Amino acid sequence: MARADYNTKVVSTSREITAQEKFLIKDFNDAIGLDSVVTDSEGIILDIDIIAEVQVHNEHAKDDKDYTTIVIITEVTRDGTKYTTSSNSVRDAISDIMDECKDEGIEDYKLKIFKKPSKNYAGKSFMTASIVF
Repeated sequence: MARADYNTKVVSTSREITAQEKFLIKDFNDAIGLDSVVTDSEGIILDIDIIAEVQVHNEHAKDDKDYTTIVIITEVTRDGTKYTTSSNSVRDAISDIMDECKDEGIEDYKLKIFKKPSKNYAGKSFMTASIVF
């Protein structure tokens, strides 16, 4: 039975996924929030297995009840550990990277997730992503 107050839908993935991988992607319970591990401009480098964009509807959310979450599963953590973020800047950067890699037939790459000083807000920073080979 589907829940009316909370549901998720995988809308895109970096590669074809199995039914088991889809279930793994949609379950955020054991996910690590990128905000909690990316603390500076050095950031972290992730060896990518799957990147997925998941639409979330959450009636219990304080602000926007409908939002997008990016789920990143790395090669090293195929045991089910995954990273998540709802950061628009990370989502946009990863989307651009995925589109370019798909167009060029590039399948083997890593992502560097890091913080960068904001040009619009003094003293603030935002997360973004770059490709690493």
